[in-house]
Amino acid sequence: MQAIIWLILWAAMGFVCMQIAEKKGRNPTLWLVVGFFLGILGVLIVALLPHA
Repeated sequence: MQAIIWLILWAAMGFVCMQIAEKKGRNPTLWLVVGFFLGILGVLIVALLPHA
């Protein structure tokens, strides 16, 4: 059960990355994957990138 919660959390981080990347003119699919694997670190990275 706990593994499902972690999976949902990481998927949510991927979705957040995707949304931020889309607003910044970056590749949302790439950042979905980055956010899924890096979690909050991926969100911070894409949030700190300049607009493309």
